[in-house]
Amino acid sequence: MGSLNLSFLAQKPANDPTAWQVTPLTNFRVYSVEQLIYEDVDVYAECGLVLTDVAQRELVVAAGVSPGSVTVASPTSGDLFDPEPAIDKLRRRSL
Repeated sequence: MGSLNLSFLAQKPANDPTAWQVTPLTNFRVYSVEQLIYEDVDVYAECGLVLTDVAQRELVVAAGVSPGSVTVASPTSGDLFDPEPAIDKLRRRSL
């Protein structure tokens, strides 16, 4: 079961090869943030984040199927979103 380990930085570190390339979404201003959590009798995993804007558009980042991968769904990403486990098996918790 994949999980996401997050840290929030005020600035992108200089010369960091693991830093993300940021591509802005037009007029996407984060209104709320939720965690995606998978839980059953044997497993508890915080495995994603949902960022929602004021127009209720969502940017979802979740653990992917391949080990060490992430999958992203955005208003412009199409049908490439493939989280582990399926999105309907995850519950949301506000942050």
